Amino acid sequence: MVLKYLYPYWGSEQMLAEKFMNESVLTGFDGIEVNFPQEKSASEKFK
Repeated sequence: MVLKYLYPYWGSEQMLAEKFMNESVLTGFDGIEVNFPQEKSASEKFK
């Protein structure tokens, strides 16, 4: 069994999308967990 570790966006909402994703890679996470923001322009930055 292989465990994957996700970095949740919860608690990090003050970070810009690009910084959040860079931070998750630099700290060694396998992926991210995000509830996309209601604002379309904000959710587009994650996509």
